[in-house]
Amino acid sequence: MAEWIRRRTSNPFYAGSNPAGGATSLTSDFEMCSLPEREPRRRNMAIVQFTAAVTHEDGWYVARALEVEVTSQGRTADDALANLREALELYFEDETLPEAIEPPIIATVELSA
Repeated sequence: MAEWIRRRTSNPFYAGSNPAGGATSLTSDFEMCSLPEREPRRRNMAIVQFTAAVTHEDGWYVARALEVEVTSQGRTADDALANLREALELYFEDETLPEAIEPPIIATVELSA
C-alpha cells in the first residue's frame, strides 16, 4: 500500500489532468488500486422455526411470534409475516438464537355466551 501511495503522490498529473491537457478517468485511478478481497461474512445456517399468530385489528394484520415476545404488523397477512421475520432477525442480532424450540400448544377455548 505504501508503494502505491508513493507512486500516486509522485505523479505530477494526478490532479485530474493528463499531459495533453484533457481530463483523466477516475476509473483508471481505481484500476491501479488493488485491495485484498474480503471474505463474505459467514452466518450459522441453522434454521429455527417460530409459530406466528396473525390477527386482524383496526385495519391492520398483527403477527405475533408465540415463542418470544416479538410482534409486527402489515396491511396484509403476508406483509405482517414478512415484517415479523425482519423483526425476529433484528431481535436475534442481540439475543442468542435458541438451538431448539419446543412448539407451543395451540388450542381453541370456548366460552358460553
